[in-house]
Amino acid sequence: MDDSIITHHKGGGVTLSGPDAMSMVRAITVKSGITMHLRTGGRMMITRGWGITKLLAAAGGYTGKKYKRSQQQEAVDDLTVWIETMRSAIPHEQS
Repeated sequence: MDDSIITHHKGGGVTLSGPDAMSMVRAITVKSGITMHLRTGGRMMITRGWGITKLLAAAGGYTGKKYKRSQQQEAVDDLTVWIETMRSAIPHEQS
């Protein structure tokens, strides 16, 4: 790991800092976009410039796999594993 850290604050907030933590946040956003697309039957996207094709390509950037439109749930499942692995690998601290 690099200098990434997840800080849990007494007031309930969380700070994610460092390159690995930011990659994790981006992966969470990609996962949320694919999940929204799945749940709405393709009627909603996170933004006009990020359709399902770009989201699946971004997911593949994290997981190392190529996904077809029919593999959206697989992409979400793989991202979940990647995110949880990163979350456990980044040090946590209380402030």
